[in-house]
Amino acid sequence: MNSCVPRKRGEFGLEAAETVSGTYGNLFKVSPDFVQTLIQIMQRFPDHYHVFAGAGDPKPIQKSLDAAGLLPRVRFLGYMNDIANLLDMTDVYLNTFPVSGGQSVLEPMAAAKPVVILRHAEATHFNAGAELAGLEEVSANAEDDYVELAARLIADPALRRQYGERLQERFRANFRPTDLGPKYVDFMKEVIETKGS
Repeated sequence: MNSCVPRKRGEFGLEAAETVSGTYGNLFKVSPDFVQTLIQIMQRFPDHYHVFAGAGDPKPIQKSLDAAGLLPRVRFLGYMNDIANLLDMTDVYLNTFPVSGGQSVLEPMAAAKPVVILRHAEATHFNAGAELAGLEEVSANAEDDYVELAARLIADPALRRQYGERLQERFRANFRPTDLGPKYVDFMKEVIETKGS
């Protein structure tokens, strides 16, 4: 199947879903705390489904979701070369924690999808996703705040659209490949000049 063709919810048995969140990236990034947070979110919305796409063993995640009675509303798609075609069916992107995805945040931003990110108080590489998003409103400072932010976005299509559009504007202004190339060349020139002086 052409990876550019948007995938439809019906292909994954998501016809009953009112809303769908997604988490795309290697499953080792999916911590037990993240799974518990996802459980809290899904328990609030009986017609909300979630999709994981990424390499790794889903069994520990499935076990927790099954114990909470939520496994029938979660799909595990395994490794995918490109998740861009999943974004049409995704209402909200839930970024993992404590390991925060970088690329996995940029793709939803490019598609005007809102993201939910846990920001750590200390400066750490775990804040990569929050730094890339650059929008304070999508960064939660604690797991409870993460749940509340996700719940607001799931419940409010207008808010999803608003945040998604702002994230897409940031992506277009800062992360388009056609813009990154010249920025990288300029950076390398500065490094070379600094070394030469």
